[in-house]
Amino acid sequence: GGQRIFQSFQHLLVVRRAVYLVVFDMQAFLDNPAKSYSFLDFWLHTIFIHAKASNPSKNFKDKGAPIFLVGTRGDQVKKPQKRAKISELLKSRYADLLEDQLVTNTEGDLFFFPVDNTSSEEEELKRFNDLRSLTEQSIVTDKLPPLLADGEPIPYVNDPVPIPWLNFIDELRKISSERKDKDGNIDDEYEPQPYLRTGLVPSTSADLDSDESAAETAMKIAQRCKVFEGIASEAEKKVRLEIVLKDLHELGLLIFFNSNESLKSYVILQPQWLMDQICYIIRDFRRHRLRRDERIQKSS
Repeated sequence: GGQRIFQSFQHLLVVRRAVYLVVFDMQAFLDNPAKSYSFLDFWLHTIFIHAKASNPSKNFKDKGAPIFLVGTRGDQVKKPQKRAKISELLKSRYADLLEDQLVTNTEGDLFFFPVDNTSSEEEELKRFNDLRSLTEQSIVTDKLPPLLADGEPIPYVNDPVPIPWLNFIDELRKISSERKDKDGNIDDEYEPQPYLRTGLVPSTSADLDSDESAAETAMKIAQRCKVFEGIASEAEKKVRLEIVLKDLHELGLLIFFNSNESLKSYVILQPQWLMDQICYIIRDFRRHRLRRDERIQKSS
């Protein structure tokens, strides 16, 4: 899925509440900077657009999803001078864009984190462990510049989640996952549902699902889980459900867009299912052949 053709829909998986490691080849960067810039430009701009705080300001502490630039092939690019050169080039191109989101390598005094994944030497293992520790810390606290400057947690990390919301998540997972009996055997008769009608908009004859499968909706499940407790108005219930689904989307647990009525009609419970459906149409047909391609060719 790394080919350029897939870039048209990869942003669907970029969410706000995440930590991103953008990995590049240091040797390839030195050999062909233009090609490396093309790769880095795409991913860094994608993350900047789709994972940046919606209301960034001096008074708003959440500046966006933390980003780590990681350079591989440390076994080929060992000299500090070469690493410093890469750092300066990256800094001159991306410092302004990622001022609020990028976590820099302060210990190595670099704009990125060089690694050698072929080495088992103690120093290299420490470098990996330090990077892992930094990514974990970037979720829990902002003691890493340039994130929150006062040492307070990133706002959404400590957001309380109501018990009914957790029950709602569990019910959605039951619908989208395989069912097993008490002995751990998979129930072959049950087919996991990859998507579900939300119940936020009236169904039409053009909907993806039949009337029978449309009987269950996210709205009804939320009602059973008491997500709307204390809310009497149907309009307010819809607003609450949108908030819940958007929060789950930002956590990467499902896919839900509410920019128009059509998108608002469905929630995707299995993100991989959506990617698979898109790849029937958008893919490199020379590299990714499917059996249905042969059937279509024979029928035509």
